[in-house]
Amino acid sequence: MFNKSISILGVMTLGCAIFGNTSLLAQTSGSRTLNNSATNLQVPLTRNQAAMDAERVIVQQRLAQKSKSSAASHLVRGSTVNPGIAQADSTSQLIANGYRAYPPSCLSDPLPDTPVAPAYSTLVDLAELDPSTHSLVVETVTISIWRVACSSSSAATSGYNSATLMRIQRQAQYEGDSNKYPYFPGVRIAQNNVNFDDTQFRDFIRVPIEPNTVISTTYVDDPVINSTTYVLEYFPSSISYTQNFNSAFNMRFDNFFNGGQVFLGVPAYAPTQATYPAAFQPQPLSGYLSANYYDPNHSGEGINIEVDELANGQRVLFFAWFTYDDLGFPYWISGSNGFNAGDTSINVPTGYGSNGGFAGAFGAKAPQTLWGNVGFTFPDCNHVTMQYASLSGLPAHTPSGSGVLNWQRLTTVNGLTCE
Repeated sequence: MFNKSISILGVMTLGCAIFGNTSLLAQTSGSRTLNNSATNLQVPLTRNQAAMDAERVIVQQRLAQKSKSSAASHLVRGSTVNPGIAQADSTSQLIANGYRAYPPSCLSDPLPDTPVAPAYSTLVDLAELDPSTHSLVVETVTISIWRVACSSSSAATSGYNSATLMRIQRQAQYEGDSNKYPYFPGVRIAQNNVNFDDTQFRDFIRVPIEPNTVISTTYVDDPVINSTTYVLEYFPSSISYTQNFNSAFNMRFDNFFNGGQVFLGVPAYAPTQATYPAAFQPQPLSGYLSANYYDPNHSGEGINIEVDELANGQRVLFFAWFTYDDLGFPYWISGSNGFNAGDTSINVPTGYGSNGGFAGAFGAKAPQTLWGNVGFTFPDCNHVTMQYASLSGLPAHTPSGSGVLNWQRLTTVNGLTCE
């Protein structure tokens, strides 16, 4: 097994030194192709080494620019993402990627391993080295592209947000074979007025295996031992100004053999209830929803919501609602309750304190009394819907009643940008 950091350039150089140039010829018996493979490769199988080397160098140069860039590539907390556009300057220490392709709250690690319709797939012949003959052969894989619906708080003005995933699926009988495995292809996109092989390299994209990264990527010729999901990302440089994965684009996969390019068209992201129901559902509860919310028509009342995680891994939503009693004096009620990952709503038993004092001028703990219940759902990152109901028979002047409130976000937790 070759180390992942060794490109096929090194493998081929080693083979040529030991076996001569015949090591560049394919042994057809060693190829792992399907009858309906998408490419029409020319024999003998030789690869365009100069093009491969150039591809890796360009990617490395683009990533190196990030280390030289100023804080202009970072983002002011709470701003809304504009795909492909460098975001506003920030001197904050906790930052989100200013060139991000999707809201940070949209994806978590690990990425999903099953494409979800609508998905767009094609067969691609990838290069691999047959260790028994030290010859180049091919393995046919399936490459699929699909989108994950994200929070779209600004859908009315800026359109819907999504994250775009790519999966390379090996044939079942070859899955996990670390002795003979395909090499990652060159991946480019063409969109609007940017064509493949753009002279300014604006057709390059990043393809990391983890979400919410800044410079991580997968390089041409990296081994693909297991079927893997990647997320399409922008480079942290000016080439991303022309790209938007929510719009339609074409992809090209290149194994660098003669006749080894495969193309795949991906239409624009235009979710409907039928195609992307998640785009219209409440947001899953997560730390990205932690914030202060209020009604701008009644400034002076508000709620603080925290989505926390305890030491044992239990997820908990805590809130404190700052309001007024019947006499107009400040009053607050609060509560907390646990939930499971993926939950989109929660009901929280709610209480109020009594017999306390200012600045600790009371006993070890102010007694808590049950007030009622407050339920929470989040239609998007910037709004909360609260359904509240108090108990009957509460003490005089205690805030009470039932109803539904729709409040909007006032603040964002530093470093947890929700869009």
